[in-house]
Amino acid sequence: MNQSTISQEQVIENLSNKSNWVRLVYMLIYGLALHIAGIIMWLLCTVQFVITMIFGQDNENLRKMAATISDYIHEALAFVSYNSEKKPFPFAKDDAKEPDDSTTSNTHDAEGDDVHENTSAKAKDEPVTIDVEPQAVEDAPTDLPDDKKASDK
Repeated sequence: MNQSTISQEQVIENLSNKSNWVRLVYMLIYGLALHIAGIIMWLLCTVQFVITMIFGQDNENLRKMAATISDYIHEALAFVSYNSEKKPFPFAKDDAKEPDDSTTSNTHDAEGDDVHENTSAKAKDEPVTIDVEPQAVEDAPTDLPDDKKASDK
């Protein structure tokens, strides 16, 4: 038997913890969602099989939809099994939103490419330089007509 024993007060405290009961409600909702997602997944797999048998190749849109549902099932199962505290759709907090901060000068995406640039704050602090490549300019004629030469003098 375990060396650590649980007292009756600890059990009562655990049973009266509101967050455990709220999680149970979420788990029941996600259990229902998992059941529905499983049915949809079986339907997609069946349709994909039929399409492959008829046309000789799978449907890319159905494959992407199945991958999305598979990801959702994984997230929901991780939450229900206590492997994650992150709630999936529809109760997920939107972590993808970035604060709209107008003081930032550059925002980079995952590959480091510039997504957008705010030049209003930058223009006050630093001079703006513009790199211009020299363009080929046709040489102007060196011999002007005689009447032009005379008028210039």
